[in-house]
Amino acid sequence: MKDLKIKERWSSLSLREKRIVTAGCGIVIVLFFYLLIWAPIANKAIALRTQIEQDQKLLSWMQAADARIQSMQHSLHPSATTSSKSILSIIQNEINQPDFVKNLSTLKQVDNHSVQINLQNVPFDSMITWLTQLSKNKGLQVTQMSVTPTNTKGLVTVEIVVR
Repeated sequence: MKDLKIKERWSSLSLREKRIVTAGCGIVIVLFFYLLIWAPIANKAIALRTQIEQDQKLLSWMQAADARIQSMQHSLHPSATTSSKSILSIIQNEINQPDFVKNLSTLKQVDNHSVQINLQNVPFDSMITWLTQLSKNKGLQVTQMSVTPTNTKGLVTVEIVVR
């Protein structure tokens, strides 16, 4: 019944009115296509391009930071020295200072990467300076340290594990 009313109404329109209605329907279809399909896709593409640019900037910043970190690590911890010699032999060569040799009670290899050093009655300041130089020059790090003061001012008993 509705079909008949629409058909009757359509046939009762003049040619000019039929063209206007057809053009209006075409415009409405194009508008719906643009608003429901084209615009969301275009907006998503713009957002993704912006995200890619931001991610590329972040990536280049991270790569530059990584390069700086790597260069700092290589300058602070030269690995060539520790790989060619054992840690124990490095420490034996470096401990030849008068304050340490006479007060060395134990020097032993704990595992492939660690050495335990026990020193009795050593000057605290000299010991800290020596450990700092050992870290900077040989790339070794103190992983454990126990310092006990003695009755003499400035002297300590130390247990150190170096890696």
